[in-house]
Amino acid sequence: MTARIRAFGVLAVLLCGCSLQAAPRVHPDWQFYFNRKYGYQIEYPAGYDLWETGLEGEQDGARIRIGLHEYQAVTPALDVLILPETAAARFPPLGMQPVDLTLRVQDIDLNGLPARRAEYRWKANGRLAYMDIEMDRVVFQFMAGPETRDFYATDWWSIIQTFRFAR
Repeated sequence: MTARIRAFGVLAVLLCGCSLQAAPRVHPDWQFYFNRKYGYQIEYPAGYDLWETGLEGEQDGARIRIGLHEYQAVTPALDVLILPETAAARFPPLGMQPVDLTLRVQDIDLNGLPARRAEYRWKANGRLAYMDIEMDRVVFQFMAGPETRDFYATDWWSIIQTFRFAR
């Protein structure tokens, strides 16, 4: 009987440890997206939409896009790509740097975790064109709009800071 109770207790602990739980919310008044398959969550403010992207039949949250609600242009937008593991030396993308852009790569801290940022700016006016932020198992790709001057003062940076893998 004692062995059976112990076995049941061990099984209960294992089963409880397997269920994903969302981390505490950063902005309780923002919209919330939780993906159980890939075990992550992200928040975004009112006025933005989130949709799963990718190939037809593979729209399961491995790729999502966050964009301004009812905004017709492709930019600004934030793509989030969940990867089994990050590819080393991804910057610059596709192994080349466009001639009309400058590239600045920097190691940063994102939510207490190491990340790497690649910032692409137009040579002609110094404005942000796009930014990639890569950390373990996730890449954020931000396509800037013409009004984006200081990325770190935008809602986009605040959105990225809400990203968490579930516990």
